Amino acid sequence: MENFICASIDIGTTTLSAVVLDILNEKQLDSFNIENSSDIEPKNVGERTQDPKKILQLARTLVKKIYDKYPRVISLGFTGQMHGILYVDKEGRAVSPLYTWQDQRGGEYLYEMKTATGYPLAAGYGLVTHYYNMKKGLVPENAYTFCSIMDYLVMQLAEIKKPMIHPSIAASFGLFDIKAKAFDDVALSKLGIDIALPEIVGDVVIGKYGKTQLTPAIGDNQASVFGSVKDEENSVLVNYGTGSQISVITDMNTADSPLEVRPYIGGRNIVCGCGLCGGYSYQLLENFFSAYAKALGIEDNQYKIMDELAEKAYNEGKEPLTVSTLFKGTRADSDLRGSVMNIGTDNFTPEQLILGFNHGMAKELYDMYRFCGAGEKTTLVASGNGVQKNKVLQRYLENLFGMTLKLPAKAEEAAMGAAMYAFYCLDPNSETLSDAKACIEYK
Repeated sequence: MENFICASIDIGTTTLSAVVLDILNEKQLDSFNIENSSDIEPKNVGERTQDPKKILQLARTLVKKIYDKYPRVISLGFTGQMHGILYVDKEGRAVSPLYTWQDQRGGEYLYEMKTATGYPLAAGYGLVTHYYNMKKGLVPENAYTFCSIMDYLVMQLAEIKKPMIHPSIAASFGLFDIKAKAFDDVALSKLGIDIALPEIVGDVVIGKYGKTQLTPAIGDNQASVFGSVKDEENSVLVNYGTGSQISVITDMNTADSPLEVRPYIGGRNIVCGCGLCGGYSYQLLENFFSAYAKALGIEDNQYKIMDELAEKAYNEGKEPLTVSTLFKGTRADSDLRGSVMNIGTDNFTPEQLILGFNHGMAKELYDMYRFCGAGEKTTLVASGNGVQKNKVLQRYLENLFGMTLKLPAKAEEAAMGAAMYAFYCLDPNSETLSDAKACIEYK
């Protein structure tokens, strides 16, 4: 029945995705992907920007693909890259590029901002980027407020002039009071930040596109949790992409570093820990082996051989080398670096080095989980391309966490979650939550 079809748009840094769900029949009907070709050549050191007009054009292409096949979508959800901002004027028009989460210019003022406010901040957070622009006189004269690129897409589709943002997006900008679910006015005043801030809304419908209800954009971390975790009370989610994350749904409002608390859905929160390398660690190792293979005249990538060597060594009971995967440091200390230890004459082999990288990737998130204080859990859900095909990483995760591992049957977990959330927002209650969660399948 078409009147139970929901869809979503996921605006990633490198890819835009869309998913179409049939809620009544508990299945994914379709998915679409398109490359995000909107990068702007940086003019300054540390600057990372994208063209919002280009992204809007690409997103509208995905919307057309959806409606060409499924004209009676009842609700449309949104997710994507958090932290980044673009400025809009009083008419809701973009008056700046999108400063992405990768923008590092604000690092110049991090110490000053942290000292004045006491908040844990990082370069790339929206209010850190804005503070840098403010200090350097780079805020457009006609800028009224700012928002994420996903919020901007919602504004354009709904033809509304002011962004209305979910707490999960607002918190990613920084200087956000998790308990109050609001920006911290005292912290903002200490820094002299007086730009109008976007309105924060909950799990509601905020506009229409034709007859389709539009819901607020939610953070990609929160969307991935919503789209991957069926049993929210007893599950832990680990995700491996370029970085890595561990997420546990909770009612807590505080967590000790390196963990952080992020707003979730239905007024709840997520305790989250992030690894800066995550799946990129395995790519670094593949780069190493590929460079050697290339010197031998072999041009193929080495992932298949790496996986085969690791599986054979794991099945034979060989011990991994001790590898720390902090190759980019941590958010709290960017000067930290990874290491390879416990090397002996009998274990310095390619396969045990590969085992060590897999074990290190799993242990980094497990160490965060041990201190999250979210109580006993029974199910470990693993999502993301960095873990879906890596059987050895899956085994190490099971061993360390001591839980049954489940893998989502469908890719695009964040887009899945945003589409499910679009249905949930039509009437937020336990029944619609259950109906939405029924769409999650595990392999």
